[in-house]
Amino acid sequence: QGGAMPIWVGATGPMGIRHAARIGDEWLISPELSLAKVEERQRIYREALPPGTDPSSKIYPLMREAFVAKDHGSALKIAAPALRTKYEAYVRWGHDVAPFEELLRTTFMLGSAEHCIAEIEKYSERLGTRLILTRMQWPGLDHAEVLRNIETYANVIAHWSCVNYREAYN
Repeated sequence: QGGAMPIWVGATGPMGIRHAARIGDEWLISPELSLAKVEERQRIYREALPPGTDPSSKIYPLMREAFVAKDHGSALKIAAPALRTKYEAYVRWGHDVAPFEELLRTTFMLGSAEHCIAEIEKYSERLGTRLILTRMQWPGLDHAEVLRNIETYANVIAHWSCVNYREAYN
């Protein structure tokens, strides 16, 4: 691109994903897609890449809702009410999202730091993801909890991620 800014295209459906492969530099993977759905749709993306494009050159950026607490139950207790409000609004607006309880089980990164790190490793291994964008604040979530979540994420998960990324890609 001659130094131009990369263009990432977000899409969830097959037609949009094919379009992202043709016109964008990366497909930005939506936070409401389960790992199984992402794997299925990643095949569509890879097949639609322009001829000569090496799929391993992609970073497969993935968005996830994330909340780190001492354990899964604690994370659910704090984050689930705000996430429920947000995703129920998406449903009212006509977005095609899975039922909330399924999202809790299959897409959100909620739990201990060790659990969240295991999720990151899983996305890296199964999808080739080299960048995860996390949302850690939602309407209705107490600001002190947001700050604690960000601090924990930065001190534990982001540090772990930076060290492992440098080792893998340098």
